[in-house]
Amino acid sequence: MKLCRILAAGLALSALSTAMIPTQTEAATSRKSWVVQQIYNYNHPFAANLSGELATKMTKMAAGAFSFYRGTAHLFYQDTKNTAAWPVSWYTNTTTNSVWVDGDMHMQNMGGFRDANSNAVFDSNDFDEGYWGSYTWELRRMAVAILLAAEENGISSTDRQTLVKNFVDSMPRRLPHLKVTIRN
Repeated sequence: MKLCRILAAGLALSALSTAMIPTQTEAATSRKSWVVQQIYNYNHPFAANLSGELATKMTKMAAGAFSFYRGTAHLFYQDTKNTAAWPVSWYTNTTTNSVWVDGDMHMQNMGGFRDANSNAVFDSNDFDEGYWGSYTWELRRMAVAILLAAEENGISSTDRQTLVKNFVDSMPRRLPHLKVTIRN
């Protein structure tokens, strides 16, 4: 749960006002209210026509931090707009900021399928939230998903960090079309 507290604290930065610095309690309360409002606004359009599915989604999200994370990609992307909490990557350029991204990267959106040539492929397989964006969004979203899922499965902190490092190290090899440059 330490990771959840760290994430909550980091995400609470987006609730801070530049005119006034609230106390930690005020920030947490403000963040909680903001999160509840965002979830309501995002899901409310589905309430009338898909009330059963929406109730199932909310029940699943309540099961744990990873499940909540899975169901709230829209919150993740709202938070990435806060460059104080999520600084712009030095590894981006005009090419890497305009690639097709999955939009909801996590382990349960990965799997096997056959490509157009009937080759077996293991890759992202859920594109309902796909759009053009920065590859760093995928890295960040998957890194957090790995940490949350690993923590829920009792994997040690050191091993969780190793899992994320392995993922981040292997991702550029999966994206050969990207030309990533380091700015000094």
